[in-house]
Amino acid sequence: MDDVDASPAAPPAAAPAPAAVNNGVHVDSELSSPLQASGALEPPAVPPPAINPAVAKVVDDVLYSDIGVSTLLARLKQSIASARDLAIFFKARSEIEQRQSEKLREVSKKTLESVQRPEFRQGSYAQQMKEVLRIHDRMAENSLQFSLNLFQMHTDLNQHADEIDRQRKHWKQVGLSAEKQASDAEAALEKAKVKYTALAEKYDRARTGDSSAGRHFGLRGPKSAEQREEDLHRQVKAADDDYQAKVQHTRQLRQDLLSTQRPETVNALRQLIQECDAATAMQLQKLGKCSAICFTYAVLTPTSLSARVPSSA
Repeated sequence: MDDVDASPAAPPAAAPAPAAVNNGVHVDSELSSPLQASGALEPPAVPPPAINPAVAKVVDDVLYSDIGVSTLLARLKQSIASARDLAIFFKARSEIEQRQSEKLREVSKKTLESVQRPEFRQGSYAQQMKEVLRIHDRMAENSLQFSLNLFQMHTDLNQHADEIDRQRKHWKQVGLSAEKQASDAEAALEKAKVKYTALAEKYDRARTGDSSAGRHFGLRGPKSAEQREEDLHRQVKAADDDYQAKVQHTRQLRQDLLSTQRPETVNALRQLIQECDAATAMQLQKLGKCSAICFTYAVLTPTSLSARVPSSA
């Protein structure tokens, strides 16, 4: 007896899936949504890149330094400009789609009127042409819906950019005002120090009897060396008190700036940048999804016209 192979027979190769037919219209399943086939509808999740701690520390050192607020304000302005530019593109694209929809419906209507005239071929040709024109009418409808979606995206992104810009102006005023107060206090402190140093040098020369100081006159005539020394002592004492007061004021302003005001401004600006960039990215994703839905009908082909030559009536 011949040996019998006990292993089960391999299953027959699966037949290719039949092409879908939608109201007599052939729809290629592999081409019905090219953006979906390429993954444009649902982009693969990409994990965020790992951040080097050393680089993050350098970035934080810059952002929380004296140039941090101005740097973030410039970066936020770039994000707002990009969002508004994208909104302008959406509006222009919407107008193009609207005109295209109107023209497509117009030409479809005229062609349908011509097909229905008795002097043109009837029968299978007229039937298939009506189906083709129906598809183009759907394409025009999708294009119009795409136009409305684009205009809504333009409106939403513009409103979001305006709100972000309003908050940017607020934090610009708050942040730069605090920076300027601290900077002005440091400049005033430096002037007080220079004044105190100059008076202290004059007082030292007057105490040591240095004749280079020259003679000094008051309302009642020339001042004696003792009177000049007393006047300089009072001026030095007042300059020292003013300097010490400015030291305390500057130190308090600097402490408030570094511990409270600057961190609040920096964190608020970083959050606004993230919100603006996230809104722009979300609208770009909507653009891809709306485009995929709109152009689905662009790859539909009539079954009869692609399969055989229509017979004349």
